[in-house]
Amino acid sequence: MMTHRQRFMAALSGAPPDRTPVFPLLMFLAADRAGLTYHEYATDARALAGAQLMVQERFDLDAITVCSDAFRVPADLGGDMAYPEDRTPYLRRPLVTAGTDLNKLGHPDPTAQGSRMADRLLAVGEMARATAGEVPVVGWVEMPF
Repeated sequence: MMTHRQRFMAALSGAPPDRTPVFPLLMFLAADRAGLTYHEYATDARALAGAQLMVQERFDLDAITVCSDAFRVPADLGGDMAYPEDRTPYLRRPLVTAGTDLNKLGHPDPTAQGSRMADRLLAVGEMARATAGEVPVVGWVEMPF
């Protein structure tokens, strides 16, 4: 019998796993089962990590994710964000509406204290440590458009 990591990596490399890897994108379910509002889940690395670890154990998932929404990079680029309690964060208005807007975006630091990207990195670390590397932690990179 393969471990979660072996199964996931076999499938990624085209080798036959012992069974199909199970990796559903459980964001709202994880938040709900952990007793969190979606706002808490999407804005607190430790809350997200704890919720994902809980559903991994409960449902014997072969991988977990740090995905919560598609607006971490845009937020760190200065986007005007909304953080509803019960749904995903979103940009109130696009960052780019004309080609000249691209020059204004800058280069956010993913390790900057208080940034949403740093929050995601913290969640990855929490989840990787808690699973001792035996359960793949799948990242997510979005763009500001």
